[in-house]
Amino acid sequence: MNQETASAAHEVRAIVDKVYPEGPHGPYARAKSSQLDKPITFSLESEVWKENAWPEQGTVVVLSDLREKRAGLRAHCARFSRPVVKNPEGTNNNLSQ
Repeated sequence: MNQETASAAHEVRAIVDKVYPEGPHGPYARAKSSQLDKPITFSLESEVWKENAWPEQGTVVVLSDLREKRAGLRAHCARFSRPVVKNPEGTNNNLSQ
């Protein structure tokens, strides 16, 4: 997947490598994805970060609505990645339910 495809409409899984609780424009985090060659930052304010708790270093997150900036990429929508577990009946359940 190239950078244009990833930033157009897809969600990107990434691993948080640093959380900045007091950034110059508010709290934010930086993550890296094997799908992209640039770091991705995202705000931890509620309009971007869709969770109640902040991520920690090493947390897998799902980022979307990516926009290219001079120093990397910015995600305008971010949430935790939640694994899907198969039930014995063969149906999928998201662990967040």
